[in-house]
Amino acid sequence: MTKNQLQDTIYSAKLDLEHEIKQLQRRITFNDIERINTSVEDEIDPGTQMARRCGSFEAMVTMANMDMQMCISNLEKTLKKINN
Repeated sequence: MTKNQLQDTIYSAKLDLEHEIKQLQRRITFNDIERINTSVEDEIDPGTQMARRCGSFEAMVTMANMDMQMCISNLEKTLKKINN
């Protein structure tokens, strides 16, 4: 591997890692449990409150799992790129 190829690989890996960090930070910001709890307080029926909370939490977990899987996949690709 030439010096230029190594520099390109390292730069590409850096960009990949920066992208993954932004994805994870976005997910942390979106997963604001306090926001969900305050948004359902206006519901009079406790059953409706619970249903809205459950649906919101289910969506949060599903999206977080999808993001984690994408991040893992992208990091594995980055590692593979570095190892070659």
